[in-house]
Amino acid sequence: MKDWYNTVFVENSRTPEALATQGSCWVDIRDLAEAHTLALERASAAGERIIISAGPYVWQDWSNRRSQLTLPFSHPLHKLAKGIPGAGLKAVHKINYNTAKEARLLGVKYRSKEEMTRDTLIDIESRGW
Repeated sequence: MKDWYNTVFVENSRTPEALATQGSCWVDIRDLAEAHTLALERASAAGERIIISAGPYVWQDWSNRRSQLTLPFSHPLHKLAKGIPGAGLKAVHKINYNTAKEARLLGVKYRSKEEMTRDTLIDIESRGW
């Protein structure tokens, strides 16, 4: 969470190259919780190792998504970082997990990066952070 926070809120927290090329895979915690629940409820998931991932990202994706949002507040406590708008759109992701087993056994409908970003920013604001 600290890395995500710094990318979205702290300008120059990463180099332009890192914003456009470095990342990993992500999942909204609510989707992960749902996957755990489904795995406990479905006999077909018993004894299986299942990868839960909404997909790959590069760090700039989060600032790109944030800049596309209309938020219900101006976020006076923080200046939101812009990074390099549009950077990383053609990134070759170094990690991208095969989630076919998860789709077959659990069928989680993952939240989008936009939804996760919006809800996280709203939560941060509501807590006065």
